[in-house]
Amino acid sequence: MFDIQLCAVNCKLTIVRNTCLIGLCFCALILCSGVYADEGAGTSDRDEVEELLATGSMYYAAGLAENAIASYEQAILLDPRNASAWNYLGIALRSLEQYDQAEEAYFHALDITPDDPEIWYNLGYAYGLSGEYEKEIEAYLEALRIQPDLSLAWRNLGVAYLDMGDEEASLHAFVKRAEYDPDSVVAWLDLGAVYERMGNLEAARLAFEKALYIDEDLIMVKEKIEEIDRLLHE
Repeated sequence: MFDIQLCAVNCKLTIVRNTCLIGLCFCALILCSGVYADEGAGTSDRDEVEELLATGSMYYAAGLAENAIASYEQAILLDPRNASAWNYLGIALRSLEQYDQAEEAYFHALDITPDDPEIWYNLGYAYGLSGEYEKEIEAYLEALRIQPDLSLAWRNLGVAYLDMGDEEASLHAFVKRAEYDPDSVVAWLDLGAVYERMGNLEAARLAFEKALYIDEDLIMVKEKIEEIDRLLHE
């Protein structure tokens, strides 16, 4: 669900924006516990809210975002202080490219739980898709202030810096991603691609070698290393 697309074009590794929809904690087919700021909702309402969240998640997983939105909005009517409902509403709205409405839903969620790194991540992702890269970066940095090991936030932060033309800041973000997620093939492929883009072929080769060590069947990466070796010996 959180895989990152890495495209090969003319044997070039190119980093593209993460197409995953959410951060780390969204459950598509199981009951997701709501985040309550207080005990305002009664037990029966709370049970109904949980059912609505689960129903919305199943609708969303089936590609029925509008139905999911209806379920989340019903949950919010029953408990306006349920941060999860607002967060999931933002996710569903984002999938329909309703970025302004999605951002507003995330703001409501953060009003209730301001220290939730997943919601900050989701807000940043919505900003990025709408081209608001500076706000995207700010949101990811806030998520990482709360949870420094949120590797997907480091990854998307790196992409955002690339979009802004700041290769040094991007490199730092991708290095942190690899540090926090050293067993991720994609983390090393991303890092290698940034090094290659910056002209540091030796560092790029080392990063690609680490990816190949994790998955020795990556034929494209073997070819990339061979290509770099030819360039280094010219």
